[in-house]
Amino acid sequence: MGSFVNLVRNEWMKLMQRKSTWIMSIILIIAVFGIFGVLKWDYSHREESVGANTSEQRLQQQINTYEAQKSEAEPSSLEYKNAVEQIELAQYRLDEGLAPAEVGSFWHVMNTSSNFFSLIVLFVIIVASGILAHEFQKGTIKLLAIRPATRTKLLYSKYVTVLLFSVAIALLLLVSSLVASLIYFPYDSYTHLTWNGEAVSEWPAIFWILQSYLYAMVNVVVMGTIAFVIGALFRSSGLAIGITMFLSFATLPAMMMLRKYEWAKYILFAHNEFSMHLSQPFVDVTPLYSLIVIFVYLVIFHVLMYTSFKKRDIAV
Repeated sequence: MGSFVNLVRNEWMKLMQRKSTWIMSIILIIAVFGIFGVLKWDYSHREESVGANTSEQRLQQQINTYEAQKSEAEPSSLEYKNAVEQIELAQYRLDEGLAPAEVGSFWHVMNTSSNFFSLIVLFVIIVASGILAHEFQKGTIKLLAIRPATRTKLLYSKYVTVLLFSVAIALLLLVSSLVASLIYFPYDSYTHLTWNGEAVSEWPAIFWILQSYLYAMVNVVVMGTIAFVIGALFRSSGLAIGITMFLSFATLPAMMMLRKYEWAKYILFAHNEFSMHLSQPFVDVTPLYSLIVIFVYLVIFHVLMYTSFKKRDIAV
């Protein structure tokens, strides 16, 4: 176990010594502060041009909107279930006097920070695609192969490093968003609500943010794994980046067309955008079902990668 930890530590140090790692981190910070600054300007102008409604009026408008959607949807459809959930949550806020997150407030903007995960996915794909493929391209894989560590430890020390980078860059996003939100937007009290199909539960506001981040991390792990596996199989970081980025962007419109078919729920890309379970998923399944499907696909990917790497003559 100690040797594996040392391998991971060495891989992490190599990753931190790359200029590209720091460039990606700086780009993320600049993007957060820049876009939050634009949002601050936009919200301030919006308040000047549009009359502000009370929280009660906005909640009642929300209820009316979803009541109309509910009346037009099939009782078994996702649209109907989503409408029922939103009505229950809005009605609970009215009954208990809990204000929704104000547009342009601290917690509202903090929740939008999860949109930056599309940038994190890109960064993780870049790192995962090259962390092993570059060793083959530069010929340094031969130096790693002569070490006493097994091929399994060598392979998975790099994969674990990718996962650690994913967590680290997500934490950087969280901290940057917290600082930027405190600078630009007024802090407000907020209670997050969830609906389990029978009752409404109250949660601290930070739960809202951490839940959105945790759900978004599922897609980061899936796309990072795909990029890592392709890079390991074909020894090409460019090919791994290209294919994974294509899958990342092309699957959304594809699944929108395929979601009406029953067999769509067995496709990985109907589930990797796990954040949709916070609103309306592609297919009518539970979060647990999505996690099981994702786990099965990841196991298949790892078997393919492990088998190929064990059999490959990396000394050539």
